[in-house]
Amino acid sequence: KLLQTMANTYSQNHWGDSARYFMQEALKVARENQLSDLEIDLLNALFYVQSPHFLKDSLYIYNDRLLLLSRQLRKDTLSVLFQFATTNMNIGNLPVALRTFLSLLHAFEARKDSSMIESTLNLIGQLYYDAKDYNKAIDYLHQSMKYGNITEYYPMDFELIAFSYLDLKQNDSARYYVDKAVKLLGSNIPAFISDDIGTIYSGIGVDSLAIYYLRSSYNELTQHSMDYSNYVETTIGLANY
Repeated sequence: KLLQTMANTYSQNHWGDSARYFMQEALKVARENQLSDLEIDLLNALFYVQSPHFLKDSLYIYNDRLLLLSRQLRKDTLSVLFQFATTNMNIGNLPVALRTFLSLLHAFEARKDSSMIESTLNLIGQLYYDAKDYNKAIDYLHQSMKYGNITEYYPMDFELIAFSYLDLKQNDSARYYVDKAVKLLGSNIPAFISDDIGTIYSGIGVDSLAIYYLRSSYNELTQHSMDYSNYVETTIGLANY
C-alpha cells in the first residue's frame, strides 16, 4: 500500500517513470505473496497511474494478467475490457479501442445494462470523432442519447455532436446542440467542459458566449486545478478568440 501511495503521488505530479517503478514494485510484492485481490486492485490502478506514459506492449501484458486473475476469482471481466478499450483510446490506438468497444456493446446489450450501453455508445462516438468520421460520430452519439440522462456522458453527447457539426461546417446545428448542452449542465459547468463550449461558440462566431465560457474555464483551471491538458485547450481557445 505504501508503494502504491508513492506511485500515485508521483503520477499526480506527472512523473510517469517514477510512478511506473513504484507500481511495478508493489505488483511484485503482491504476486510473490499471492495476494490476488490486492494484485487486481494494483493492476486496475496501474492503468490510471501510467496512462498515457506506458509502452503499448506493456498494456497487453497488464491486461492479460488482470483478465486471468479476474477469471480465477470470478470477478467481472467486462469492466477489465472496458478499461482496456478506454486506455487504448487515450493512447491513440483507435482500431483496438473500437474493436473492443463494439464487442463490449454486444455484451452489455445482452445484459440489458442501459448505463454501460450509453457509456459505450458515447465512447464509440468519440472514437469516430477522433478519426474525423463526423457523420458516424453523430450517429453513435444520437444512439447514446436515446438512453436518456443515465450517466455523466449524456451532456457530452450534445457537446460532441455540436463539435461534429462545427467540423462539418453546419453552424446552425452546432449552435442547437451546444445550447442544449449548456441547458442540461446548468450554472455549474466544470472547467473541462466550459473550454469545449467556449471553443464551439467561438467556432460559430458567438463571441460574447465564447469569451464568457473560455474565461470561466481559465479562471477555474488556474486557481483550483492541475488539469494541464484542459488548461492548454483553454489558453489556445483564448488565443484563437
